[in-house]
Amino acid sequence: MLTEQQVAGLVRRSRSRLGAKLPQVLGNLRRARTRAAQVWELLLLDALSQERTHSVAYEPKDNGSPDILWQRHDKEAVWVEATYVYPTDEGLHNRAHQLEQSLWSEAIRRGIDPVKIVAEVPGTECETRSSDINLPAEHLVKNFLKTDSVAKFFEGIESGPDAFSEISIPEFNLIIRYRPELNGRFSMGIALSDKNSELISDHPVFRKIEEKGRQHSPLGIYLVWIGGQDVFAIDQRPFASRRDQLERVIQAGMERFTNISGVIVTGVFTAGGLVRGWSNKAVTKIYLNPQARYPVDEATVASLSRVDLNKWKFGHPLKQTEPRAKNRLRSSEAISISSGQGDGFELEISGATLASILAGSADLISLFGDQPSMKLAADIENGFTVTGCESIPANIEQGLPVRFKLFFSPPEDDVFWPYDRPDPVNQLNKGGEQCS
Repeated sequence: MLTEQQVAGLVRRSRSRLGAKLPQVLGNLRRARTRAAQVWELLLLDALSQERTHSVAYEPKDNGSPDILWQRHDKEAVWVEATYVYPTDEGLHNRAHQLEQSLWSEAIRRGIDPVKIVAEVPGTECETRSSDINLPAEHLVKNFLKTDSVAKFFEGIESGPDAFSEISIPEFNLIIRYRPELNGRFSMGIALSDKNSELISDHPVFRKIEEKGRQHSPLGIYLVWIGGQDVFAIDQRPFASRRDQLERVIQAGMERFTNISGVIVTGVFTAGGLVRGWSNKAVTKIYLNPQARYPVDEATVASLSRVDLNKWKFGHPLKQTEPRAKNRLRSSEAISISSGQGDGFELEISGATLASILAGSADLISLFGDQPSMKLAADIENGFTVTGCESIPANIEQGLPVRFKLFFSPPEDDVFWPYDRPDPVNQLNKGGEQCS
């Protein structure tokens, strides 16, 4: 969801805003099983704090209360409980995500709009469960894309971009379709069923609503805000009306718990296009409870609709298992070499990386790769020098650290007195008079 560097900035901001050290928050962030849920809670706290017409308090009652008290100065209290839904079959979702990303990357490489690529698991109603789905292992996805059937599928799209195309891959229980009529910012993704959801009461989102409905019953508007990387894709059936299905689940939960005034769901989708590139965007849907003990008024709905989570740059999901050290999303180093004015070039580098280079614990070749680093080293050896420097402040929402941009320019023409000619100044001062 966020890098460690982004979360560190978020914690500092929350500490400053609340005037507290937040030891429990730090403990939750250190454990993989509670990390994503805690980051989601901090994100909501930060986003709700941006609404200037409201005051925000975090866990205001020692004897137990919803996470956030969000109160407009002339209105009643609005309580917000933050909760996070993980995929119930994380390994399957990881493989689906990897395959999805690889199919998009291959489409982009070939100049094909990836929104039009749809991968589905065949089946109807509940006949296809997660336990029956077989997708390529993450380390075998590249080989999968090189198979004759997949390569010919993409080649056919290139030769006929206006025609529908489809391939079936029995060994992986998978169908990949090219649908030229699809347009839009958000990808459809691979639809996966939840292997444990045979009844609405078994649905992970319903269970969250039930848990929070039993846990709290405050005086005032009570909202349960559910986040999750794949929350809109969790369904009882493999495909078909995933949003409609989720709405039925939420309505069933709110009918049972009238102390809940509304449920808000935020999922992260891949959005963008071939021109502007692709990124992860948060999409939020508000569901109001018509039978609520404390109904949500229009002014509160308007304020909730203004809450912006997309100022943050979202990355890969935070999993419930600790990643290997080399795969930890600690920071964005923001290192690049680009052409500048004339024959010069620009070097953009993070403050931490620059400090590592100055301390001798890092070198340019390992950071930039052989070719650009060798050229950079050769240019500096040939007299290129820094002629300007610009500092760029950190942006924790976008995951960018403090950076420095160095401007390198080629050397000026050498100016010197040729060694094989008499020094004209000394020639003029012969006869005992010295130049001072």
